Amino acid sequence: MRLKKIFSLLFLIITIFFLSAAAVVNAVEVTATIPVGMSFWYSVYDSGKDEIFMDNGNGELLVLSASSNSFSTFSMGTNLAGLAFDPAKGEIFVANEKGNNVWVISETTNNVIAIIRVGNAPVGVAYDSSRGEVFVTNSNDNTVSVISDVNNTVVATIAVGNAPQGLAYDLGKGDFCGQLKSGRK
Repeated sequence: MRLKKIFSLLFLIITIFFLSAAAVVNAVEVTATIPVGMSFWYSVYDSGKDEIFMDNGNGELLVLSASSNSFSTFSMGTNLAGLAFDPAKGEIFVANEKGNNVWVISETTNNVIAIIRVGNAPVGVAYDSSRGEVFVTNSNDNTVSVISDVNNTVVATIAVGNAPQGLAYDLGKGDFCGQLKSGRK
């Protein structure tokens, strides 16, 4: 009798496990495939408008509507790099690697509303919503530019390691982590 209860309990646990696993798999299934014919390097998501902004590596920014599964592109005419999004102001910050600046784009109009001069070869971009600041890695200067989101100006330049590339921000800890490329000057 005891053995029968153990097998019944084990059967119940296994059944719950498989049903839970099936629910998780269904939750992450592909809902649409949109052929855009390009490869993409950087992207940011705007949950308010349900749009994804992506750099295609050819000087174009693609705006993908997740709700309608459609997209549009607009030419920036240069080598774009990292992207960051400020949801409170509805602005996208785009590193212009060859121009040594960061473009601020209005998500409402998709127009450039400010151009901010930073260090040499900006690549990584991250936004700190608690401080209202944008951090930009300047790969050829071994620095990070700190931009105030209030007035779109550089408020600090921080010396870092060799050829900083990618950049990410942990809002919970208030920390940034970056990627350095060794052997580059």
